[in-house]
Amino acid sequence: MILPTFISAILGLIFVLTGSAAVWLMLHASGRGPRQRDRVIQAHRIAGYVFVALFCTMTWFMIVKTRDIPDELSIRPMFHVVIALVMAPLIIVKVLIARYYKAYQGILIPLGLTIFILGFVLVGSTAGPYFFRTVTMKDISLASVNMGTARIDLQASGELMQKRCSRCHALDRVVGAHKDARDWLTTVNRMRALPGSGISEVDAKTIVSYLLTVNSIDSSSTEGELTLGKALVDSHCNRCHALDRTYQSAKSPSEWQSTVARMVRYARGATALFNPGEEERVVRFLSITQTPEAVEKRRSGVNDSKHEIPSAPIEPPKAAASVAIVKYGLTAGVLIVVSLVFGRLMVRRPHSNPGRSASEIIPRDHKPGSATDLSPDKARLVLELIRIERATHDSATFRFRVPDGATFRARPGQFLTFAWLFNGRKTVRSYSISSSPTQTGYLEITVKKQEQGYVSAFLNDKAAVGLTVEARGPAGQFCFNQKVHRRIVLFAGGSGITPIISILRYIDDLCLDVKATLFYSVRSEIDIIFEKELEALVGRLRDFDYVLVLTRPGVDWKGSRGRLTRELVAAKVVHIVNASCFVCGPEPFMDNVNTILQSLGVDAANIKREKFGGPKARPETGTTPQQGDAMVEFTRSGGTFQCPAGRTLLEAAEMNGIDIAYSCRQGQCGTCTTRLLEGSVTMDCEDGLQPELKARGYILSCVARPAGDVRLDA
Repeated sequence: MILPTFISAILGLIFVLTGSAAVWLMLHASGRGPRQRDRVIQAHRIAGYVFVALFCTMTWFMIVKTRDIPDELSIRPMFHVVIALVMAPLIIVKVLIARYYKAYQGILIPLGLTIFILGFVLVGSTAGPYFFRTVTMKDISLASVNMGTARIDLQASGELMQKRCSRCHALDRVVGAHKDARDWLTTVNRMRALPGSGISEVDAKTIVSYLLTVNSIDSSSTEGELTLGKALVDSHCNRCHALDRTYQSAKSPSEWQSTVARMVRYARGATALFNPGEEERVVRFLSITQTPEAVEKRRSGVNDSKHEIPSAPIEPPKAAASVAIVKYGLTAGVLIVVSLVFGRLMVRRPHSNPGRSASEIIPRDHKPGSATDLSPDKARLVLELIRIERATHDSATFRFRVPDGATFRARPGQFLTFAWLFNGRKTVRSYSISSSPTQTGYLEITVKKQEQGYVSAFLNDKAAVGLTVEARGPAGQFCFNQKVHRRIVLFAGGSGITPIISILRYIDDLCLDVKATLFYSVRSEIDIIFEKELEALVGRLRDFDYVLVLTRPGVDWKGSRGRLTRELVAAKVVHIVNASCFVCGPEPFMDNVNTILQSLGVDAANIKREKFGGPKARPETGTTPQQGDAMVEFTRSGGTFQCPAGRTLLEAAEMNGIDIAYSCRQGQCGTCTTRLLEGSVTMDCEDGLQPELKARGYILSCVARPAGDVRLDA
């Protein structure tokens, strides 16, 4: 089944317009607000899938058309096929990245633009000449059939032929045929006589003239006569037997005359199988090429060009009606499959849970709804320590292998909560991920040894390769988002550089077009973590600036010293009010940075903070609003228990075996968010609680202390 030129050109125009819309929507999504951006991206997704569906449809018709052309393709069709073959893998890669491999989203825009340009060239090479064509007139001699000379417009005549001939059969029969003027006229007149053909006498002359320009054979020459004869043998003799039976026979002209006459008598029941004159042409062809002398010459390798059998396509032994049914059926099947597949892709996104963060650890073989269906705040796995690398005199980087059968996905800036087992006792600590989220086979944390730090001292002094630890997460809202954060200012104090380096590594890995400035404050030269890598990033990232501030530098230090100042920040960052600021480090450092940013007019909504250190010390009994112990009812767990004064609701849950997921225990990550059904609480920190959740009655159980009896949805 071959599409008429007009329909093919219209499909190409729709293809280009759809691609243009997809590209515009893709570019328009940049810089939009979250809600508007989501709507624009959804529209882009729909336009993209329509674009791909049209590509698949047109590719199918291209395959159908080219596979039935017996001769080598000319330059323009070959160029068309090559462009389509280049586009196909690019489209597949783009769809896979957009749906399943989020870490490589940075290349989607250049990939999309490349596909659109190739699509424009693809359509322009075929539909362009159709839409911008000029009338091409040509004089065709019909003297051999006593019809004089016809003057036709080749483009208009081709469209007329497609319109009239496609009423009764596929155009493949026309494209693959080889006939002279007399045979074409016979064929067209036979078609014209059919009821409802719509072919007038003028149409017949125009169609014959057009077919002589594209599929004609000059029967006045010996080669042309042989070509016509072979085409008749190939199309007629295989109706009853294999063609090998004919081409392996050697007979005299009189014997061929008798054989062909017998075959014609057998075929009398088939409508229009042999037209007038075709029997004589078959006999002439076989009498020249299939005599004992001609066969012997071919076997001995003697080249007799006069009697050489011209090449012509051999049709498979199938009836024309059966071939048409098969081709129409295949085309209908392809269109149905394309419609169903891309309709489903537009309606249904990859499996996701609305309540689940994009950052999670999911066993590959887990089943939704089963006991192993892990949400991000409950995701656990056992990590194995495979490498230890000294970062400074009192800090080290620890690389852990993600176990086989699990996929690790985190956002740059998030942390993991580790449950360390020391002497049979579980000790929980949260550490920021310092490796890039693009690395899914392993993760790294960088730990600085703290005074009286039990876990940090063990890791820096005693940890060895092969150590295993249970981890939960990743979690945290201190995250970089390349779609939102186009200009960022990073503030790190001491080991607060760990989530910051993860962000910078992520930007570097994906070559993101993000302008970043880092202010890094440490005590002295020997305390600079990732010093060599930060210097390398300055040379590698086009829009990255790095300012190092030492609070207790040596005498040879020539850089900034003391505390970070407003003047230094203002001098290094222009229009900071339009930037997204990430602040991480000890609390005094963060308070100082927060004061500086407020004085520079930075909106609090543009400041992300990540506190380092353990949870705040519990207040002494009597310093909080509680007057003695409170009663806490856990409605889903079905128990009511006492919460000692000064204790958090998370601690009360743990004391009574109630499972509330948590990570940081500082009110930073939001993992322990729980709905408060009755009563009131006070919270030490609300950084990890989203405003909309707070408005709906949710609290952070890790820092919430009851002010009287309460009921929790836990």
